[in-house]
Amino acid sequence: MRRRTIFGLLLAGTLSAAGSPASALPADCSSAPIPDGPAKGVIAGVAFAPTQGNIRNSEEMSLDDKKFDDWDLTLTGRDSDGNDMQLEITALIPGGATVDGRSFRQLSFSSGDSFDNMDKQPMAAEGTPEIQGWTISYAAHALSESNVFNKASLRLAFGKRSGNFLPGQLYFCAPDVKGSFVAGHFTVDLTEQ
Repeated sequence: MRRRTIFGLLLAGTLSAAGSPASALPADCSSAPIPDGPAKGVIAGVAFAPTQGNIRNSEEMSLDDKKFDDWDLTLTGRDSDGNDMQLEITALIPGGATVDGRSFRQLSFSSGDSFDNMDKQPMAAEGTPEIQGWTISYAAHALSESNVFNKASLRLAFGKRSGNFLPGQLYFCAPDVKGSFVAGHFTVDLTEQ
């Protein structure tokens, strides 16, 4: 059974480009404090300031006798030529629950690392990481990278909704993907369905 719920994204404050080099990023963004300020960063060496996005409950799945839902957060911005740049993160939570008040982490891990390290990831269920994946897309630079072949770490935290607004914070670091990172806060407008 496939279910889809989509919400719009409002970003608080004025977004400006971040110029932090990959060497200045923490070794593991999942345990580093999330920088204050509106979400911004760099994708493939180009400043990224998301201005659009959504969060959606995209899929229901079962593991043994437990039910889970995939929630996808997508942040989209444009470069100076108007080309789309995008970061998508998928998190797994118990079926029927929401992301309100939940935090998710992915420790620094790549497909080349020993699978012994996989069990160190925060899990939604035994053998099933709470972060199911991430993707960076930037067609103008022929970039489409994901967790399948790349190392990244992240911390994603949602607050409690207030009326129709759900606040969130993110620190995503994929330094091997041309220094890509996104850090800061955002607010999802839950009326945009």
